Amino acid sequence: MTIGNLTAKNPYFVTEAKDRDIDELGPVWEENLPVLSTTSKKFQWYYADNPLGKGVCLLLHEAAGSKAVGAAGIGFRRFIINGKEVTAALVADLAVNKEHRTLYPALMLQRRIIELASEGAAFIYGMPNTGATAVFNRLGYKKIAVISRYALVIRSAEYVKKRLNGSVLSEPASSLVDAFRNVLVLKTWKGAPRGYAVDIIKTFDGRFDALWERASRNFRCTAARDSRFLNWRYSACPERQYFAFTISERHGKGALAGYVVYYIKDRAVHIDDMLSVDNDGALEALLIAFVRSAKEMDMDSISIGVSGGHVLTGMLERHGFRKRTDARDIEVHAHPCGDVKQIENPDWSFTWGDQDNS
Repeated sequence: MTIGNLTAKNPYFVTEAKDRDIDELGPVWEENLPVLSTTSKKFQWYYADNPLGKGVCLLLHEAAGSKAVGAAGIGFRRFIINGKEVTAALVADLAVNKEHRTLYPALMLQRRIIELASEGAAFIYGMPNTGATAVFNRLGYKKIAVISRYALVIRSAEYVKKRLNGSVLSEPASSLVDAFRNVLVLKTWKGAPRGYAVDIIKTFDGRFDALWERASRNFRCTAARDSRFLNWRYSACPERQYFAFTISERHGKGALAGYVVYYIKDRAVHIDDMLSVDNDGALEALLIAFVRSAKEMDMDSISIGVSGGHVLTGMLERHGFRKRTDARDIEVHAHPCGDVKQIENPDWSFTWGDQDNS
């Protein structure tokens, strides 16, 4: 399908990308996005295999030669908002080649996204970078939350080395820093939480459905996290190798009490999702057990992204995580949602796993 009327003032048009368009889509993604696998694998996973329904990938063409110079897409997610389950459309893979980064090309892509999403989604959301924020605002998106990064330094050798420019003092200085931190902060991580067994796995079974059924009652506004979604979003993701750290109750039937989904890059642990059966004891036990595991794996740091309304924010700070300056606004398009106040709820709970795969 072709969208857009070609005129001297509008030398662009938009089409929906199909499998046959991979060769044309590839250069746009590779120039603008961090494609960590291949274009075909990412396209198949994100746009064709989503268990909630096939997404839509759009190509922006320059009329002269019909060359693709931009792309954008939508994928679908389920959300629980005040006890009601709704479908949301997530803006994904927005990219425009550098020489075409004026306002109009990006607006064309976004307008088509809004048209397509309005057919079946309760609302549209995205997490634009600073360059795309103006486009989102121009089309009526509203900021509902901010995802901030929290980080815990476990071993400071690399950080101190960079600060001291590789000085011979780096090693003794980092030893002193780590010793001081162990006294003030990391002592809280000693020992495994009582009453729980831990494990590290790569796939998600029926236990995660039972956990989501119990845990979902603790949130007013959050994305659904059943096993079908988790297996697609993380186990099947071709972009990264994800792991799930779990805690299970030792008594009774050994029910799953919580999990952390993470990947490792350069001795740094990046948490994309975290969920527990409650927002108190089990959540804290999960956090403590996971940090202890990261220390045993000889990792240098742990980072996690959560929105301000998430129950984790206060707990992270109490246990030594520090809020960093890098953050992403979460923007929601109010139009096709029937209740604007509903999506402006201050209690949104987002993690990094709720953004698009780029």
